[in-house]
Amino acid sequence: MNFPPSGVTVAAKGYFDALVKLGELASDSQGSKELGDTLFQMAEVHRQIQVQLEDVLKLFHSELLAQLEQKLELDIKYLTRLREKLAIVNTTKEQSASADSSEN
Repeated sequence: MNFPPSGVTVAAKGYFDALVKLGELASDSQGSKELGDTLFQMAEVHRQIQVQLEDVLKLFHSELLAQLEQKLELDIKYLTRLREKLAIVNTTKEQSASADSSEN
């Protein structure tokens, strides 16, 4: 299941892209090669964390929310049938009471 990107996901991608760009710029200059390498490593760790977060959210949705949605649908069907049965019982009782009162 694909989810539309959330604000957090978009912000995380922007942060990742900025780190990569800084890493590229720093790697191009002699004095800041180490800084560039460190920024690349930070960006990669950040990307991995973001991927793991998205996987956890997908798992959360499939294992919990999807089951809750299914149970909710079953509850709605059950309550609809119960309401229909109670309406029939109520109608029957009303007709019976009406018949009893008309006999007296």
